[in-house]
Amino acid sequence: MKKLFTLFGLISLIPFSVISQVVNEDVHFDAYQSITDHDFVNYFDGGAGLIQNQTGGITGGCLATPDSINWGNDNAIYCSHYKPVVGDTTVTSLCFKYDSTTVSTGSFQRAVSIFLNPNADFNHYVIASVSGTKKIEILSYGWNLNPSPNLVLLHNHWYRFELKVFLVAASQQVHARAEVFDLGVSGTDPAISVNSGGGTFNDSILAVDTMIRVSFTATAFGGAALVDDFHFHGGKGQSNCVITIGIDDPQINSINVYPTLAQNFLHINGNERGKEMLVTIYDAIGKKMLERNTIEEHMEMNIEKLSNGIFYLNCLVEHKSRTFKVVVLK
Repeated sequence: MKKLFTLFGLISLIPFSVISQVVNEDVHFDAYQSITDHDFVNYFDGGAGLIQNQTGGITGGCLATPDSINWGNDNAIYCSHYKPVVGDTTVTSLCFKYDSTTVSTGSFQRAVSIFLNPNADFNHYVIASVSGTKKIEILSYGWNLNPSPNLVLLHNHWYRFELKVFLVAASQQVHARAEVFDLGVSGTDPAISVNSGGGTFNDSILAVDTMIRVSFTATAFGGAALVDDFHFHGGKGQSNCVITIGIDDPQINSINVYPTLAQNFLHINGNERGKEMLVTIYDAIGKKMLERNTIEEHMEMNIEKLSNGIFYLNCLVEHKSRTFKVVVLK
């Protein structure tokens, strides 16, 4: 793992409570400088067979998957760990493009899997998967999801696979829930839930561990031709991520947004004329709400469709980004 890299995706910090700070971190696999300097190698260790493409993803780049993997040993390991406290919900998700023609039903490969492994004992895991037989699987140290919910997956559609884990340290209780959302052919359609499943169990290790490792796998034989838009949300523990969002870059630092307490419109100023800027608004859990491109120095953005709450506006210019917190109050 590289110890220092430039963060090209959105990373936002959100105050959660006086005892915990919850973060949103997204990797879109869009930034590609060379075969040794791109979003995948900068954010992840391992992941044998996963290759970053410069095109083909939801907003740009993405990862191409190998046919199969040695499940549980070829994980792509994220640079941040979860450090939950009482009342925290961790949310990890990954988008995948479903290809029914590559599925090998006799190979026991999963389309995608998300792993949470506590540092104290990696066997006290939670593993959630979309199986090659189109089911949601959740495995844990002392409990399994049974029966596994069925999924209707459409060829060439993008899907978001989401694992939520609610940890109650005081009672050593863990609630795990996985859900699949259809994002349409483009990957940008409004998310529609396909199916979900979950359950509650006790785990004295997982519920109190302060350094839970996050990783994923994906295979073509399981039905995932491409994967994109990794999302990490929750209390953050140890990290090899060093955030340098546009620091010492006059172009990105000149951008400003007003008002930060808004009703119907936002104004984005300071883009260098002629440079393409991508403006994206996310809600407090990292869901993309609005997106626009501009080459103008000033842009007015209509936010009338947003409900009251806290949002994060990210400005991306030539692989450098700056993020602003905005409160919508009508």
